[in-house]
Amino acid sequence: MRPGLHRFTHFLNSAENLLQQANQQPNPSLWLLKNNGRTPFFMLEALAKLYEAFHHKKIFKKLRENHFKIIEDGLGQLDYYDFYISEFENIITVPRTAITYIKDQFQKKSTELNELLLKKGWIGEHNNRIAKIHKKLDAVDWKKEKKEVKFLLNYYDDEIKEIIDFYKKSDSPFTQLEEQVHELRRKLRWLSIYPQALLGCVQYTRSGHPPENLNKYFTEEIIHSPYNVFPEAGENRHFLLLEKNNFLALSWMINELGKEKDKGLGLYLLAEALEQTEKTDSNYAMVRAGEILLGNAKARDQILQNCHSICNAYFKEGSLQQLVQGIAVARA
Repeated sequence: MRPGLHRFTHFLNSAENLLQQANQQPNPSLWLLKNNGRTPFFMLEALAKLYEAFHHKKIFKKLRENHFKIIEDGLGQLDYYDFYISEFENIITVPRTAITYIKDQFQKKSTELNELLLKKGWIGEHNNRIAKIHKKLDAVDWKKEKKEVKFLLNYYDDEIKEIIDFYKKSDSPFTQLEEQVHELRRKLRWLSIYPQALLGCVQYTRSGHPPENLNKYFTEEIIHSPYNVFPEAGENRHFLLLEKNNFLALSWMINELGKEKDKGLGLYLLAEALEQTEKTDSNYAMVRAGEILLGNAKARDQILQNCHSICNAYFKEGSLQQLVQGIAVARA
């Protein structure tokens, strides 16, 4: 089996196992959320995104947009509401009416996802979606491992250039959480997801002592993160090499932006809930949300400033440009 097909098959099998169990539950989408059902779809989306770029664009774009991304997004929305329900319930100053509104949104999205899972054949009596995808993938003329890794090298280089250009074109400081901060983090995060999805064909170089300017990134949280442990090489013979110190710096960057992003999305969600439940002006709702959650009427502006400061320092150091180190071939 060619490596590309093996990767898709691996995560499709994981998804199928979870879906079979979810199919026996009264609320399949909720069960998937609570049992890490998002991960295999996230990995499948990552693989489709890669293979769309350097293989059969039409096939993999359709798989990504019409199948994997829709389910991953649906579970992501549930995770979003579930996270903030838990957060807000522990804050006594958050109005109970706002929490009820958010819970209603959660239930609505859960129902919509259950209907989608059923309609698209992921679950239910006619759950043939994964079988159809396997059939589609079996017909692909998969490329050899050596050629795939060469494409992967060019892909990483192109993505890094695009990320840097995106940052340079953004407002200074940032003015938009979703369109700038969240989108930049998404782009960076894909670079850290691909090694997990590719099941061993991405490995670290043997890194020496890190440059002094990178030491601040090596927190206990980052050093011991399971997301920074790459899958073992397995049967792969050709590898893309990433410099470990720079990858850990990237991981720190994604993590820190994520913390600020979570604060910001919480503000927007609470402001939406206040606006809807109290029929108040959107600007006033944002001010009040900032006061309730962070004790700062201008919390949104502060979060955007924090994100800009984090990004400015990181991109000035040029660590991202030094992430990719080349290609290696295993000795026979």
